[in-house]
Amino acid sequence: MFARSLMLNGNWETIISHRAFGVLFAKPISFMFPQLQKLTLKWFTGERLWSFVDTLQNLSQLIELDIRFLKGKAQDTLLTKVLAANNGQLTSISFDQDSIYLNISEENKPALFSNIIELKINVTQRQMLFRFLTWIPNIRWLHVHLNEISDSPVTKQELANLPSLIHLIDFKLHSINLFWTFDELFDLLDRMPILQKLTLDLRTSDKHLINGSNLMVVLRSPLKEIHLFIRYYLAEQNLKAYTLFTLEATRPLSIGLLDEIRHRVLIYTIPCGLRSIILPGAIGKNMSCNWKYMQQVEDLWIYEAASLQEIFLIVQHFHRLRTLQFELANKSELSTMTTMTPPCILSLPRLLKLEVFGICELYDLISVAPRLNYLSIDYACLTVILNDEPSCTQLKQQITRLDVTDWIDIEFNVLKSVCKVFSQLHHLILTMKDSKVIIDSIVLALLAYWNGEYLPSIDIKAPPSDEASKNLRQWLIDNTQLTATDSFGIEYKDEWFALWL
Repeated sequence: MFARSLMLNGNWETIISHRAFGVLFAKPISFMFPQLQKLTLKWFTGERLWSFVDTLQNLSQLIELDIRFLKGKAQDTLLTKVLAANNGQLTSISFDQDSIYLNISEENKPALFSNIIELKINVTQRQMLFRFLTWIPNIRWLHVHLNEISDSPVTKQELANLPSLIHLIDFKLHSINLFWTFDELFDLLDRMPILQKLTLDLRTSDKHLINGSNLMVVLRSPLKEIHLFIRYYLAEQNLKAYTLFTLEATRPLSIGLLDEIRHRVLIYTIPCGLRSIILPGAIGKNMSCNWKYMQQVEDLWIYEAASLQEIFLIVQHFHRLRTLQFELANKSELSTMTTMTPPCILSLPRLLKLEVFGICELYDLISVAPRLNYLSIDYACLTVILNDEPSCTQLKQQITRLDVTDWIDIEFNVLKSVCKVFSQLHHLILTMKDSKVIIDSIVLALLAYWNGEYLPSIDIKAPPSDEASKNLRQWLIDNTQLTATDSFGIEYKDEWFALWL
């Protein structure tokens, strides 16, 4: 076959034939796709990816590996194995933001991956970041998401051992759980002498880091583009004591948004070129009506919002969102919209995914999101939607994936409504409030009530009965209209029941 680009989904393993499985997942891909240049892997587990990498051999044209939604747990040596895949010929490797964070054990022997030119990765610790920087001497494009939560400073020895990345021109660091100091960033960026684009999304309590004069020491002349989003925590309680700074004389002033609850200032450059932003709900009231500094943002996460009004005050300024997540501070009470003056005009023409933590009315949001197809909500919020006819009408033809947490429907009244309203579903994910509930009856009821053209795949975080677990496939055939000749996959693994139809 002459395919140059290929996408594989880890969930396919249980539903494809043994022959197809052997071709796609077991044998070296070079037998079937010798001219492959780019490979995309979705929904693999860390364990499955570990074994699959061994099949990537002798693909003379394969240089790009795109890994999305990597789940489960990963061995400490997974990263080094991926970097060395395809006989060390890969030049571009990407782990998306929805993938798990990777770790490197201190026992890992130092390695050299001169082949890697572009790398996007999620790592657990900054020490790990410093360690693998020595492995990629020819890197030109490096984006890092760092998940470490710690107040301990980096040691002088760690900073002294940093290599010089003489080829790096694009560097992005997302690290909002660590307090970075000016000295730490100086030592890190000082190793990047020809850097042209810099993106920093982090937090600090070091006033030297937000001082324009100090930054000029770090930002060398080759730098052509800079995007900063800094959460500056003030040592004193007086939030009016901060000073806005300029990055260079020819650029506009950076902007500071007060976050009084947390005694901090959110400082960002104009324009802010970040694609992903996290904001507290209370910040919306400090955004003026003509606030328009983050038009490039595609993924927005709003946390601890006191009301839907706070959500709308923020969302009205973002028109290119593809994913929107928000969390209400009080998750047990219903939040409704009230008349706002002036009114918030929302426009979400590109929104694909909406994730809600809390109970609220959603019609005003979903009615301005014609491309929305992925909805993630809790059970209580779902019942609010199902009791609102305009919302049901809007979602009926749009939603192809529905995730519901804290599911408690025992008599299946809500399940019946889901089957009626969400008739276009391709994927239904239920997380039970009581993880010990036996889900046999839920699965059988769902298959009996479904009236859509196609049955969706189903994932439920709860166990089947011991009797069903003896032979899940036969149990389903015995209790439904499915037959032995039907193509479907069923399994219970890692506390998840899964059915693919």
